[in-house]
Amino acid sequence: MTDRDAYEAAFCAPLEDTERYPQGGGGVVILRGAVGNVPALQAALHSRVPIPVRYRCGLSDDVVMTPEPCNIDDASLQQLLGFQVIEQINHRLTTWQQATDAKRALRVRGHHELVRINGPLDEIPTIEAALVLEESKAEADGIAPDSIELFARLSDRLALPLSLADGSTGWHTDDSFNQSFAGQMWLLAQRNLSGAAALPVARSQTTLVIVPPAAFDMYVDAPAGTPLDRGCWAELLDELGCTLAMDEGDAVYYERGVYHRTADQHNNREALSMDVQHDHEVAEGTRREKDEI
Repeated sequence: MTDRDAYEAAFCAPLEDTERYPQGGGGVVILRGAVGNVPALQAALHSRVPIPVRYRCGLSDDVVMTPEPCNIDDASLQQLLGFQVIEQINHRLTTWQQATDAKRALRVRGHHELVRINGPLDEIPTIEAALVLEESKAEADGIAPDSIELFARLSDRLALPLSLADGSTGWHTDDSFNQSFAGQMWLLAQRNLSGAAALPVARSQTTLVIVPPAAFDMYVDAPAGTPLDRGCWAELLDELGCTLAMDEGDAVYYERGVYHRTADQHNNREALSMDVQHDHEVAEGTRREKDEI
């Protein structure tokens, strides 16, 4: 067994079934089948956020650039998921947490958003050729976008300097000035989108990479307040990161302070990013703060 195999057996494997064995995940739990009727969720999301707006979802750090339909309040989330589904998620979260301590109950509540991770297109030598390909994709989707829409679709999906966003994030933690904020839930709604249907996708792709809190506590021993080089810090987190294996409809909750980043971008996918708060009277719509490295 290699060192990496031993590490994954000790820290990554326990994350796979943290709902049944809460002690194995620390501040992370995967809720398998959090949403049962995935096609209905996909249809509801696509009805709320049409093309090409979806390609610009995921700019949570830029309120100005984020299209408003991408932002979802509690009432809209209930319309998307249904009251019963949200209550079941709340119950599962609270049961998981109270298995390890007696903290307050948890509820999905606050600011939520649709996040579109835009995987790269095939290698394209010129922007002109890319625009032609993008236009053909748009027409296949049944729309006839103007040049601005084409550029928006293209710029959000190509790994080029002109790109406005691809929806991915590097290593960071989620926090909030709202003391009720407990953590974040990431629900995989759909993957392998927009022309990528022929590409094989493993369950361990198109999700998130998370550093298990137990591993972070064991291996990160820099004195408090010590400035760490960003490059070295990212490399360390890459070594400690566990790529989650998830299916559409699965959700993962991680407490504030848990380091995570977007997994590979070989394929497109869409997810719901949802605030989770401690269950007492709070103000809705508190936007998260990201502590990026």
